[in-house]
Amino acid sequence: MLRRGDRPLGLAPASVRDYRELARRRLPRQLFDYIDGGAYEEQTLRANSDDLAAIGLRQRILRDVGDIQLATTVLGQELSMPVALAPVGLGGMFAQRAEVQAARAAAAKGVVFCESTVSICGIEEVAAASPEPFWYQLYVMRDRGYAEDLMARADAAGCRVLVLTVDLAVVGARYRDTRNGMSGGLNTWASLRKSLDLVGHPAWVRDVALGGRPHTFGNLEKAVPGGSTPESFKEWVDAQFDPTVTWDDLAWVRAHWPHRLVLKGILDPDDARAAADHGVEGIVVSNHGGRQLDDTPSTISALPAIVEAVGDRLDVLLDGGIRSGLDVVKALALGARACLIGRPWAWAVAARGQAGVEHILDVLRADGGPLQLEAARPGRAPKRPEQRHHLRLLARRDHRLLRRRVLRLRAQPLLPRHARRLEAGEDRRTTEREPSARSALGRRSPVPGPLLGRHTSSRSRLLLPLLPRRARSGAPRPAARLDPRPLA
Repeated sequence: MLRRGDRPLGLAPASVRDYRELARRRLPRQLFDYIDGGAYEEQTLRANSDDLAAIGLRQRILRDVGDIQLATTVLGQELSMPVALAPVGLGGMFAQRAEVQAARAAAAKGVVFCESTVSICGIEEVAAASPEPFWYQLYVMRDRGYAEDLMARADAAGCRVLVLTVDLAVVGARYRDTRNGMSGGLNTWASLRKSLDLVGHPAWVRDVALGGRPHTFGNLEKAVPGGSTPESFKEWVDAQFDPTVTWDDLAWVRAHWPHRLVLKGILDPDDARAAADHGVEGIVVSNHGGRQLDDTPSTISALPAIVEAVGDRLDVLLDGGIRSGLDVVKALALGARACLIGRPWAWAVAARGQAGVEHILDVLRADGGPLQLEAARPGRAPKRPEQRHHLRLLARRDHRLLRRRVLRLRAQPLLPRHARRLEAGEDRRTTEREPSARSALGRRSPVPGPLLGRHTSSRSRLLLPLLPRRARSGAPRPAARLDPRPLA
């Protein structure tokens, strides 16, 4: 933690995480947690970023990087760099007509914006404001007729890519939303606290609550006539997620969508192969930003196997955990064609509107540095496994093996080495010279040493009733063994 004298002036945001902090200050807590949180205990949410951070770059020098070309083609559309703005629901509750501002920022910077089915601004409003074509994201709904109408509206608005989200058959349990009353069913006191959270942010009230009306799901107004707030649409939306969707339903989508089709929510190579077999033009390696099923693989860890399986058959995109241009570089080097960013543009538009989103895109372009960007070859189709030599991936497997070893050692109440020394009659001074077992984080293990006889500390004696009888008797346990099977 920085001391006061060591802190920067904080005069301007420099990174995606700076915009996250600005959004946290500006938004009501319930809205910030909606975009910032994940499902269940948020293990997958954290893994998306942590696994990207665990990958190192290989630095090379004295290479000609005077002419760096970031432009690429993704799903037939020319982009100034391999980045797209991912679909984000309720965007218009973070800033005044946020989807319109984000679409304009994307067009200004030469990237593509993807409109969400549950966005505040409708397809037609975004199309009228954006000078460039955008993508449209669709859920497979129970009401197939309304879904067909949405596809027709997107086609008429000039969308040429349909992103079909396939990992939302059942909505994940989002604890933060429940704690903040987003699920409804509140008593009078809880409703009052929720209202106070809104009015306690006057800048948001002025910009969004008053200046950003109407607060309806623009794409769903025909389905819920008379709806005036997101809450009035919630029951209909929740009832529309269809848990019976299978691969056979792609034929129905194809019959009503004449352009490129992308499946979003792929984490397994077998599903990627099935998508390619069904003729889709692209997939998004995604776990819904950690907002659906917890304890699933991070997207960056799932990417290499998927690229190896289908990288030469369709465009492979990735989202989840992207917080910098360096993260984009890592994804490209592992085979992604481009990356989608969701939370970064939502934080930026909440903090500073269209200018914030444009700045975020400038940051992603610049903070990777020309040397690293050239190493990842973003202008080419990054499908070849030989590009991985630009990353220090060898540390990932070693790190996971070490963590598994440490966790198993920490689970043992008696370390065999100490037991053998005590049985051999060595005195306490000799035993204490041995380094205590430590975890990978530098903390002492739950039981730092032997728990036998006069060598047992007073603190350790308190733990004796909690230990298995075998440990209290002094019988050594077998040494920890690593699972010889390869990691997935």
